[in-house]
Amino acid sequence: MNLFLSWFRPGGIFYTCRCAMCGNRLAAGEEVACADCYALLEYTGQAAQSLDNELAHRLWVKTEVNRCAALVLHSPHSRSGNMVYELKYCRHPEHGRWMGHMMGREMGREGFFDDIDFVIPVPLAKVRLRQRGYNQSEEIARGICEATGLEMRTDIVVRDTFVCSQTSLSPEQRAANVDGVFRLVNADALKGRHVLVVDDVVTTGATMSAVANELLRAGDVTVSVAAWGMARG
Repeated sequence: MNLFLSWFRPGGIFYTCRCAMCGNRLAAGEEVACADCYALLEYTGQAAQSLDNELAHRLWVKTEVNRCAALVLHSPHSRSGNMVYELKYCRHPEHGRWMGHMMGREMGREGFFDDIDFVIPVPLAKVRLRQRGYNQSEEIARGICEATGLEMRTDIVVRDTFVCSQTSLSPEQRAANVDGVFRLVNADALKGRHVLVVDDVVTTGATMSAVANELLRAGDVTVSVAAWGMARG
């Protein structure tokens, strides 16, 4: 059961009173994560080398993406992993907004968002959207857009089907699970554009690659990718 109490900040965002990573009460001025947990985040530094890093290497064998970066390293049972779990399964969309703000600020310092035309969150199937109440990747993308001034588009690609979660699947099963589930619905909007696909965590890169490949079907489009976390190899 989710025991994190919430408070409301002007601007329409609810924030928890307890740290999403360790569960301790937040001090004045802290949002989502306490200072101790914030200091424990393991940054990848990939935004500074966005054309050649470990995330890019994972994706290059599956798709033709340009710029690639995850902000932090992700472990499922770590403190930062707790925050991702809260975002996805405990009805805390504000965590995603906070993550997106951090990505916009930290990765923006490296020029990662330069020449990006708009941001596309990895879509959820309708059944998952009904269950969860929101798309966690869309919340992260919204935070990025608030921090950078970029536009978010959710009318470009959709997910038609959902079979099962990727969490417990092997790399081969992950690839099969997302094969053909995304559908490009607005190819004209991509012509001559550089778009950024956003997700919460990249593990094998199967989901991100499936979305990127569907977007690339439009032709004359450059696709870059960003994620809050990259699972340890």
